[in-house]
Amino acid sequence: MSRRYAPFQAAGGKSHPSCTRGLFDDLIVGPLRRSSLATPAAVLLDLAKNPRARIAEHFFHRLLPPTLALLLCISCAAPGGSGSSVRPKAPPHPLDPLTAEEIRLAAQCLRAQAKTPQALRFPLIALDEPTKAELAAHRDGSMPQRRALAFLLDLESHKTSEAIVDLSSARVIESRAVREGQAALLEEEYEAVENLVRADARWQEAIRKRGISDLSKVLVDVWAPGAFDNAAHGGARLARALTFDGTHAENAYGAPVEGVVALVNLDTREVVELLDTGSKAPLAKPRDFDATPPTSLTPLEIRQPLGPSFRMEGRELRWAGWEMRLSFHPREGVVFHKVFLADGTARRSVLHRASVSEMVVPYGDPANHWSWRSAFDEGEYHFGRMALQLVPGRDVPSNAIVLDALVAGDDGEPLDLPSAIAIHERDGGLLWKHADSETSVDAARRSRELVVSFGVVIGNYDYLFHWIFREDGILKVETELTGILLGKGTESLSCEACPDLSRGETAPRARGDERFGTLVERNIVAPNHQHLFNFRLDFDIDGPSNSAAELTTRALDMGPENPRGNAFVMETTLLRDESSARRDLDLRTNRHWKVFSPSSRTSLGHLRSFVLAPGHNSIPYQAPGSMSRTRAAFAEHAVWVTRQRESELYAAGNQPGQRATADGLPLWSDGEPIVGEDLVLWYSMGVTHHPRPEEWPIMPSAHASFQLIPFGFFDDNPVAPPVRAGK
Repeated sequence: MSRRYAPFQAAGGKSHPSCTRGLFDDLIVGPLRRSSLATPAAVLLDLAKNPRARIAEHFFHRLLPPTLALLLCISCAAPGGSGSSVRPKAPPHPLDPLTAEEIRLAAQCLRAQAKTPQALRFPLIALDEPTKAELAAHRDGSMPQRRALAFLLDLESHKTSEAIVDLSSARVIESRAVREGQAALLEEEYEAVENLVRADARWQEAIRKRGISDLSKVLVDVWAPGAFDNAAHGGARLARALTFDGTHAENAYGAPVEGVVALVNLDTREVVELLDTGSKAPLAKPRDFDATPPTSLTPLEIRQPLGPSFRMEGRELRWAGWEMRLSFHPREGVVFHKVFLADGTARRSVLHRASVSEMVVPYGDPANHWSWRSAFDEGEYHFGRMALQLVPGRDVPSNAIVLDALVAGDDGEPLDLPSAIAIHERDGGLLWKHADSETSVDAARRSRELVVSFGVVIGNYDYLFHWIFREDGILKVETELTGILLGKGTESLSCEACPDLSRGETAPRARGDERFGTLVERNIVAPNHQHLFNFRLDFDIDGPSNSAAELTTRALDMGPENPRGNAFVMETTLLRDESSARRDLDLRTNRHWKVFSPSSRTSLGHLRSFVLAPGHNSIPYQAPGSMSRTRAAFAEHAVWVTRQRESELYAAGNQPGQRATADGLPLWSDGEPIVGEDLVLWYSMGVTHHPRPEEWPIMPSAHASFQLIPFGFFDDNPVAPPVRAGK
């Protein structure tokens, strides 16, 4: 199987471990395993070396936390136990993800109406989420009907379709054919492509003439194909395959076999094209990487002797005034629902739903065997199903609690994703401080943050997404990018532009392969590329009726109103309709965006609102009108604001695979009024990556983020100390 599809499964198949067992492992087994003195003999030997110094350490640092954790876990498991941070049982909620039984029932219903049930595959089966009206009725005790949304692929008719199943009546209530686009690649298709390519005589010849004799050690990496070849192959379902030499190292991505790309027709199961550019680039000598930390760093431990501060009952998470529901989606990964903030004794809504809506990675090398590479990592691969297994102390801090996820596999059977979600608290620096020599005041508070994380691996790249909740009501959304750069084989051995720059040339220009990338290793150029994300933020600021505005900063001209030229103002512009709410970044005006309730005010008369503050961002650099840019049209604007519609979840549409035209946001943003309506803000965040040699052979984590900041949501600082009498 290609490494481009790498779901983690528990040993022994698709069993779903209990939450109680997971909590026991996290709080007891984990700390003991991480201890360098995990056996009685080791403890006694260490005590003998320095008894006075070691006794306190063993009791307070090594024995007490696991003991308290054991009592906590027993309390959690015992009937009527209290005080636990995670309680596995809770009353069912309409937003709970599908259970294993519901997944099987949905697949059974869909097969029952299929002409060729044995040929039916399920690229997606997930909860068809209840409407806001249905959820409002649920508050009155009415449980909405449970429905499943399915994306279907018939391997015999080669047709993609979408359907909705009413699980209460066990019948399909809606079905529609997909006219343009293809469903996400199937697990079995990755394996089929690899086998077809390996059996192809043309491919074998191309690999052998590059000096590779043991073809069994070659990595065949399967990709979604782009949309350039749709017409030439009659709209067939296609895939492409790249090749890497894994003969001498575990890091096969460090040795690309340049100029060899196979195009596979998945409908007919044949290699329809083998592109061999005849590249003379020698095979690079890949370097493996070692995850052992340097010995110069002393151990750093994170301990919470009394356990975490957050509380989780079922899928409801509460911490420091925040309240939300967590779920895991096979396409989007972690999804947040019903996000509330405490405002004194009031409980105010902030978001109805928030998630990663899409991500695309277009490469900037114009060569024929590179220009098609523009992977929709969410829509074409469903990265929720490619979740990393997060290991405390390695992928996330050692105090993290990890939770399993359950999704549907292509076969309609439940698929377990162990440790797919991580939750931890961390120090957030200063929350506030003031020192005053006149009054001898020197006060400060440390900040605490709650981080909810998930990660995915898409071939050579690894991504982690962190949703960071702060005590002061700020929500920071951060993407962490790491993994291995996608390399291009080249004959270059040293930088071509650097000599010109050293001679003082004003505009040195690289030539050949280095024109579109950076030489990161002898015979390896890493091409320029971008990572274009979109986040869907369904706001409910103190209720579903909201409006949006743009905030800009402007310096006033010198004159009677500004005689000394120091004045500047923040100007607010109401966004009245979807068309005018397609907005771009502007550093010159410090552009931000605000979503507010037109009917809810603070004691100072401010309309309660949250402001989106951009962080690292970039515009798309593909040429206007190019296929890559057309397919990823959501990246045309940093912000889109649309009316909320339950069916509009993905910024590039439901089925971006092989779609040559725009879908999603450009079609939905059609001019409807958005003042005092139920709104969704879509935020596009771009990372433009000009690779560096320091990012080879493995890339240090890079970070990009944005923030949602309360702006007149509270009466005053929600974490300020109470004012004492007489002050």
